[in-house]
Amino acid sequence: MPKLTELTATSTLANADILVVTTNTSGTAVSNSISIEKLSDVISVGGSAFPGHVKFTVSANSTTAFNFAGGGAQGTDNETIYLYKGLTYQFDANSIYGSHPFRLNHTDGTEYSNGVSTANGRITFTVPQNAANLIYRCTSHAVMNGSIVIVT
Repeated sequence: MPKLTELTATSTLANADILVVTTNTSGTAVSNSISIEKLSDVISVGGSAFPGHVKFTVSANSTTAFNFAGGGAQGTDNETIYLYKGLTYQFDANSIYGSHPFRLNHTDGTEYSNGVSTANGRITFTVPQNAANLIYRCTSHAVMNGSIVIVT
């Protein structure tokens, strides 16, 4: 299971320097310092602006599987994704959305919408404290699906 990225602030959140420590898939530590001027600033890590915690880039392996990059994902077909309650995640499926509409669902297959917003093939999801395990799926190809484990 991936580890939660640690954030430490030197003063208050506004006008603070935050140290973000992550590891790549081989376990090598990668560090980035971020300066935040005001609470509404967009944080950019690795060249991709997203005003939240973790970003997954979603791609397709033909019509058989989704693959994820970023956020600690391993990049395997339809892998299990681990999300922490209270954190915000972005699933960026913009480049494949026309052919492979990406959606979060309850485990019974119905669409999940609590804490979810969608725009231009990107799903932003703030995991509620009462969230249970979910699944992700392509609404066009039934075999493109996987599990989302909600970590307490």
